[in-house]
Amino acid sequence: RVDRRQRQMCIRDSSHNAQLTNPNGQSISNTNLPNQVKINLQNGINYLNITGSDLNNVDVFTYNNQPSSSKILVINVDASGTFNWDVWNQAGVSLQNAPFIIYNFHNTTKLKIKGNSTIEGTVFAPYADIEKIVNQSNIQGQVIGKSLVHSGGEMHCAPFTSDLNSCENASNTTVSYTHLTLP
Repeated sequence: RVDRRQRQMCIRDSSHNAQLTNPNGQSISNTNLPNQVKINLQNGINYLNITGSDLNNVDVFTYNNQPSSSKILVINVDASGTFNWDVWNQAGVSLQNAPFIIYNFHNTTKLKIKGNSTIEGTVFAPYADIEKIVNQSNIQGQVIGKSLVHSGGEMHCAPFTSDLNSCENASNTTVSYTHLTLP
């Protein structure tokens, strides 16, 4: 069985392959993101690798097609140390799509959830103390962290159910595991 650190490293090291556009439908990269971004999910696992700064640059994140068991979204957030997350508004998704979205805060040690938008999906930050005091909106998914202080909004259980059987790392080498379902 693969341990949590191996899972997280496998997810973190996967190559960015998400297809992003601006509101006008023009392709954009995963850096220097504007305040409105659209994503076109492809069949399989879609990896969006971004910095914490870029995550906070986006106010509205629109899904042109919804996450599902065949269109999984993994958002790898590079935000070392303490990170104040100003949660973006996710348009085009709801609780039924949350089991297919995961935010991987692989190097965050203190995660402060701010802003006023609902989180659709799993917050995976197993090495972080997580604080959700300012943000009063709901979490539709699950939270995996070292600790959690929660005082506002509801938590609707929608566990990440996708099976990440293999991860493609930055060198395009596929690493296969017999079991990689998150708890």
